[in-house]
Amino acid sequence: MVLTFDKLLYPVKLGTCKHVLMTTYPQKDPDTQKNTTEMNFIALVRNHTDGTKIIVLLVEEHVIELEKIGDNIKIKVDDTYIQLSQYNGYQLREEGETLFELNKLPDGSIETILSKSDIKILFDGERVQLMVSKNVK
Repeated sequence: MVLTFDKLLYPVKLGTCKHVLMTTYPQKDPDTQKNTTEMNFIALVRNHTDGTKIIVLLVEEHVIELEKIGDNIKIKVDDTYIQLSQYNGYQLREEGETLFELNKLPDGSIETILSKSDIKILFDGERVQLMVSKNVK
């Protein structure tokens, strides 16, 4: 099931191909024609053969992959596996600013925060919660 930002509930059956959950839309300043979108972001999801989900987040030119294997969620950032604990998160910084951060929550789910765009994703291996500021278009 998908519950949308405007509180509508849709029955959705995901297959093993990737489905777009969300994407930002580039906006241009009408005077300068420059891109005014804070961050380029795409969230993809697909079912694994055992019913769990695999999430792929494209943040600017970086790729974050979250996949439940056994009782753990495996995390890859740009093809490198990373380990999280409840006390040690992961941040990717560029030009002195945090692009995104990953945190392991007490229940074992993973929280991904995109600082510049005010987007937060929670993933427990089976469910995805995508929270987006009203400012994101």
